[in-house]
Amino acid sequence: MTVSGLPLYLLMVTYGREPSAIEIVKKYLSASKPLAATTFIVVDNYKASNLKALLMSEGLIDMVVYASFADSNKSAAANYAIATFVKEQEALIITIDNDISFDSDFLLNYYATAQKMGSHYYFGGSFKVNLPETIDNRLLPYFQGSAIGKSDAEYEKKEQPMFLGFNFSFFKSQWTYVDGFDERFGPGSETKLSGDESVFQKKMMYVGYVPLFVPDNTVLHKPEAHNYTKKYVLKRVRNNGYTHGFQVLVQDSKSMKSRFFKRVIYLTKRCFVLLFSGSFYKLQFRFYYLLGHLAAFFLYLNIDNKQSFFKGLDKDSV
Repeated sequence: MTVSGLPLYLLMVTYGREPSAIEIVKKYLSASKPLAATTFIVVDNYKASNLKALLMSEGLIDMVVYASFADSNKSAAANYAIATFVKEQEALIITIDNDISFDSDFLLNYYATAQKMGSHYYFGGSFKVNLPETIDNRLLPYFQGSAIGKSDAEYEKKEQPMFLGFNFSFFKSQWTYVDGFDERFGPGSETKLSGDESVFQKKMMYVGYVPLFVPDNTVLHKPEAHNYTKKYVLKRVRNNGYTHGFQVLVQDSKSMKSRFFKRVIYLTKRCFVLLFSGSFYKLQFRFYYLLGHLAAFFLYLNIDNKQSFFKGLDKDSV
């Protein structure tokens, strides 16, 4: 399968893990590519990184566009890379992380779909996960989706699927129209909020772009072993509450503010129910989610930028 026409960019913000990044570059070089300008942008935003030296020692530095970015904010790094290196508004951008693996037709599958469907759509695929041999089964309900995988069948059930950032594709024109990634969100941000890719997709859906699932384009996600420990899962549950709560608070409507406080009251009641019923294990996770919401409220009170991530965007305008 070969297609031609659109410029294609593969974008990876490394955020550390240099050996994994090297493996991804080698995977890219061996993958099938469309008959069009294809560029791999590697953004190195980890202060103690040795990635450039590794790329040079492996003879790979000239095979990619390497960029060092001083800020560890992943959203800021992605915005910088797209603004600086992706010149064509019609270009297709595929975002990945350096803890995945993909098949040889990964780029072509995205490219062919984008060529066929056009820039009214953005795209994503499913993912598998290599789970540790031993897991505390009580933790399963609380794992992030990225830690357990999501099949083609699960995505196909969704009318408006939300894609993860390591298997996701969009046009630069879309990125431009919605004013890029919101730099309040994502790894390395000052706020420590997560949800950078989900907020970006919410902005795209708000203006009228349509998410389209690309079947049979699965990546293998390889989370680190500590992601499956109770300590880490509790931390992520709190951050989910923090991010979800803040996303509600910054919406420009009284109803959304009311929704936030109703959610806090509900979560508080649930904590007491679990406490008095003796469900102490479940209580820990519910309590951490509540703590995240409370932290979001204090962030909202103290942050200068309280604007909605929809600000300046016209609903259903594309």
